Amino acid sequence: MVDRRTAAADTAAVTTANPLAASAQLAANGLIEIARRDAAVFCALILKDEETGRPIRLEDFQEEWHDRADTGEDMIVMAAPEMGKTQNLAIGRTIWHLGKNPRKRFAVFSETRKQSVRIVTKIAEHIASNPEVRKVFPHLLPGRKWTEGEIEVVRPLGIKSPSVQAASLETGILGERLDGLILDDILSEKNTRTPYQREKLESTLKTEVFSRLQDGAQVIFLTNAWHPEDLAHALEKQGWWLKRYPVMDANDVPLWPDKWSPARIQEARDQRFGPLEFARVMMCQARDEGSARFRSEWIDLCKERGRGYSLWGSLEEMSRLDEDFAFLSSVAPSFFGVDSYQELPAIKELSA
Repeated sequence: MVDRRTAAADTAAVTTANPLAASAQLAANGLIEIARRDAAVFCALILKDEETGRPIRLEDFQEEWHDRADTGEDMIVMAAPEMGKTQNLAIGRTIWHLGKNPRKRFAVFSETRKQSVRIVTKIAEHIASNPEVRKVFPHLLPGRKWTEGEIEVVRPLGIKSPSVQAASLETGILGERLDGLILDDILSEKNTRTPYQREKLESTLKTEVFSRLQDGAQVIFLTNAWHPEDLAHALEKQGWWLKRYPVMDANDVPLWPDKWSPARIQEARDQRFGPLEFARVMMCQARDEGSARFRSEWIDLCKERGRGYSLWGSLEEMSRLDEDFAFLSSVAPSFFGVDSYQELPAIKELSA
């Protein structure tokens, strides 16, 4: 019996060889049969690094995702970007499930249709053109419908819903029933900023999407951290399994050094994000804008109310004003809709 770790390593080594020799070697090693039973080995066999084109090697934390998914229970993976969550859990596992049972119906649901179409397109490409997929599941072939964002594999007649469809908050979901649902990048600042938007998103998903799930259907929710009360955190409080996978641990040790080296992490923190956004995006630390001294909606409001006005051209122009503080006390309240500058939340805090 070959264990998963050995099988995945053998897969990476064999698939770099001559295709014909690789096929014979995979069969001889029993790896094809193992890939039919084990989604993690299957993903290691069919997936390639998007930058290098080389076979991937599953990391321990990625194997943990597959172990959790194997339970069939709903799950939430909150991870930094470029950790392989979409490749493994949205693309690889969906193909594996269809190979085992072509009757199944899946939806990839994102905030925008463009996002979900991109994922379904990758699934379609693997099924149509990946020789490793064909070795493991020879019967898994494109069916009658093969369009952008909606595919049907060869399967018995009479099944209404697509095999895999791209769905979004913009378009909704086709068909009646789903055997699996992948929520991928459904959260954003737009739908997590206010209580109203957060409640609206949860209500929409539960009434229009979750209601389509068959008994035993699994939801895999792939996301990043946004707000402490966003949908992912709300579902966690309702009993869903959720685990965070930041780019590095508390001792600054990278979770995936081959992908995120210390130097690349440092560059992301200093040049790409800044400390606050780095903590949210890369360290999976949700941030409540309401606790910030200057909230983003205040800044947006100032921008809107200042539209059409020009900036001061020089300090000399500013000096023509009375005292700066007098200017603040007379002008700022109208920007924020309060009676006096003392009522501005930031001023109250500074005066406390």
